[in-house]
Amino acid sequence: MRAVEEIEVPMVIDADGLNLLVGHLDLLAQVKAPRVLTPHPGEMARLLGQDTKTVQSDRIGAAERLAKESGAVVVLKGAHSVVADPEGQTFIVPTGNPGMATGGSGDVLTGLIGSMLAEGMESLEAACVATYVHGLAGDLASLASSQRAMKAGDILKRLPEVFSRFEANSDGEEVDAENS
Repeated sequence: MRAVEEIEVPMVIDADGLNLLVGHLDLLAQVKAPRVLTPHPGEMARLLGQDTKTVQSDRIGAAERLAKESGAVVVLKGAHSVVADPEGQTFIVPTGNPGMATGGSGDVLTGLIGSMLAEGMESLEAACVATYVHGLAGDLASLASSQRAMKAGDILKRLPEVFSRFEANSDGEEVDAENS
């Protein structure tokens, strides 16, 4: 808990870090640097004191509520992740698929967000870009094999291709996994 409070650089909090915050969201309001929370629906339910069914029935509302209560950017993971910030901006990421609900996939996302924060991106931008890239890599992985057999390593292996597509398509057009 002290690390969350005292470290004065942007931080991504996932998994057990989120579990430690249950009942202590007020600590995030006092931090000196941006925080990005990346819960899956079960973690979100624990953080908000709800059940998973309630979170899933209003994913946007749950993400917005946690962002407001914590003062952090929130990425509610799912096939179309929801990104919300404390100021009320909310985005639905159009990439990603159910096959990405596999062990380690969230670690890949956390690493992407962390690397973008380390590069100097603002927390909301880093969360949106990383979640989009992560989802697109997952979409490419599902096209190469299947959603049913997808592993986190399959997503990771597609990241160079995704970044290459963005570099080649630097005019700002959206990159589509199926048509590019």
